[in-house]
Amino acid sequence: MARTRTFDPMTLLDTAVELFWVKGYGNCSMDDVVAASGVARYGIYQQFGDKNALYRAALSRYHEQAVTMLNNALNTPSGGFSEICDYFASLSASLEQGDRRGCLACQAAIDRAQDDPQVADIVADIMADLRAAFASAVAVGLARGELRELPPDDLVEFLVGLQRALATMMRTATPADEIQRYSQVSLAMLARPD
Repeated sequence: MARTRTFDPMTLLDTAVELFWVKGYGNCSMDDVVAASGVARYGIYQQFGDKNALYRAALSRYHEQAVTMLNNALNTPSGGFSEICDYFASLSASLEQGDRRGCLACQAAIDRAQDDPQVADIVADIMADLRAAFASAVAVGLARGELRELPPDDLVEFLVGLQRALATMMRTATPADEIQRYSQVSLAMLARPD
């Protein structure tokens, strides 16, 4: 008789997201996933396949969560420069609480995208959604006269670059106050001069 699944795949994926995010792909083993989730190795393999497949599924799950957060924060009719600043302030708040995970997509771009075209595609989709959310907020900010009068695409690329830089810095031993100062100065450069 076939075994029945007795776990929630989404809960397992959320556990895998957290493990890969904190430990990185190379330092996270299937034994770690089994220990943290309480799901037997057999069940994980049956549902998701090997570690590579589980990683891709976890990264896709992270993508879903990131898109929801980005759209709620930035891709709204009222979202403008203030919302952009709030988004980056939320990164600083995470840092102050000891969260040095950074961004799983940025980490995946370094850890796995060069070796796994499917991971590269997921990372590209996440970055496209990040650009779209920033583009929405930039359009509102420009219309309100809150941002420097630069081409919108340039402003979006600046913000994407800032997000990537901060996410990378958060994974290092860079002091939190240096990261926060870098973020604040960068955003101040975007504000339209009085």
